[in-house]
Amino acid sequence: MIKPKPEKIYFINSKEVLGRAIRVISKLEIRSKNSYAVKVYLDTETRSIKQNKLAFFWYKIRAGLNGNTIDYDRRFCKLRYGVSLLLASDKYPEFHKFWHNALLILPYEEQIDAMAFVPVTRIMSTKHFAEYLNTIDKESALQGMALPQPEDLYMEALMLQENYR
Repeated sequence: MIKPKPEKIYFINSKEVLGRAIRVISKLEIRSKNSYAVKVYLDTETRSIKQNKLAFFWYKIRAGLNGNTIDYDRRFCKLRYGVSLLLASDKYPEFHKFWHNALLILPYEEQIDAMAFVPVTRIMSTKHFAEYLNTIDKESALQGMALPQPEDLYMEALMLQENYR
């Protein structure tokens, strides 16, 4: 018998994940003094909302580790990691034009300041936002900042199959 963590959640989107959830439930130790609630509902929260939650969680963690404000770290990540993803894609021609005509000429610190007003992650597809999060995670690790991996946000944000909370 196993003792599950409180609020272990499976986002069931395949037979494999369904099988894991059923195995966990079947191994629960049932006694007269305890009970478990199993709630099944359609998950209507979009992946992009979960991606945003993870991004803002990481901005906060990074800011605490590098001594910047959360807002500064958000703007830094948008510029350093987000802009390059948008420019590498041919899906954002208006952004390319805006970047080259208005922002590229600015000094670096002014580019960071401008990110407070420039939509970067907001215009990304879910796929590009996942790439953005992966880049932040990898680059942060290279800088000695190991970002927490909260399974409930990380797994869903990166479009993997199973989540835990």
